[in-house]
Amino acid sequence: MILVVVFSSTGYYFFLATRLAPDKQPNQVEVVIRVLNSKQGDSHYALRLRGMAAEFFKSEPQSAGLIAMQEVRAFMNNCPVPPTRGDHGAPCFARTIEKEYAAHGVEIETEAAYPLKTIDLPPPRSDFIWKGPLGIVVGSPWKIVSWSYWRIGEDFANEWWKSGSTRYLLETLLEHPGNGLRFRFYSTHLSHISDGDLQVDERQHQARRIVEIIKPRVGYGELVPIVAGDFNFGPNDASDTQTYSIMNQAFLLANLEQNRYEHVWVGLTGAFPWTKGFFVPSFYYLTILAEPYEIDGIRLPRLSDHNSPTVHLVCKLNDGAFC
Repeated sequence: MILVVVFSSTGYYFFLATRLAPDKQPNQVEVVIRVLNSKQGDSHYALRLRGMAAEFFKSEPQSAGLIAMQEVRAFMNNCPVPPTRGDHGAPCFARTIEKEYAAHGVEIETEAAYPLKTIDLPPPRSDFIWKGPLGIVVGSPWKIVSWSYWRIGEDFANEWWKSGSTRYLLETLLEHPGNGLRFRFYSTHLSHISDGDLQVDERQHQARRIVEIIKPRVGYGELVPIVAGDFNFGPNDASDTQTYSIMNQAFLLANLEQNRYEHVWVGLTGAFPWTKGFFVPSFYYLTILAEPYEIDGIRLPRLSDHNSPTVHLVCKLNDGAFC
């Protein structure tokens, strides 16, 4: 463990992190990956997004990073930053982050991707077009070139969830404008931990689909892909060792030691030998969201029921040079 102290124009913050590799060298390309289950269900969702943005700034005051979101509200009617109505929670959160950073004198740019309304599902599933709701927020300097998404399975946790809990994989193709580097960043949310073997089998199916979809998507000369999300199993869970093994055929779990459900999986060069570079985990830590929080005089029981892991990754080319 290392103690990280972050200074900004408005104060200083500290947190514990796990160091996995030597410090980043000058001019290296470093990617900051966050996983955020934003728990979209209550009336304070917009307020909680503001609190999450504030907590993210405290730990990463220079960069919003790349954020894989789950349980994102599909139709916002009170986004803290205009447009306030009719927007998806992912671009709303992107604008909220920009505003939070700007309030501290830090200018960043953000973009967002999310599944669109045109998913081809028969009624009544067509009423749940953003169910299994995902989003990706991309902070500068990275830019979104394109995005896509796929249906990877179902959640059969109980009768209510059967009405619309389809599981998806959301992809963004990203590019660094300074050096032209490209890679694919994914967000996903596997089936919940309930109903015994039924859900275990479904998570295994979804993990296979993730690997099957991503492998042919990665282009020659790109960097290896990164998949982040709420996988609903810990790497040490005895009942889900097969799910871990399926993902581990093509990816390395960068935050393995946390043994949490929120994962950051980094592509292995052996699984993607046509790529030009890879990512080395540097360090990771947790942003605590699952505890009481006060904002605008309102006492919230928590910002989310999930804490948010952050993983720093250093980019290296296949010849060993830093990107």
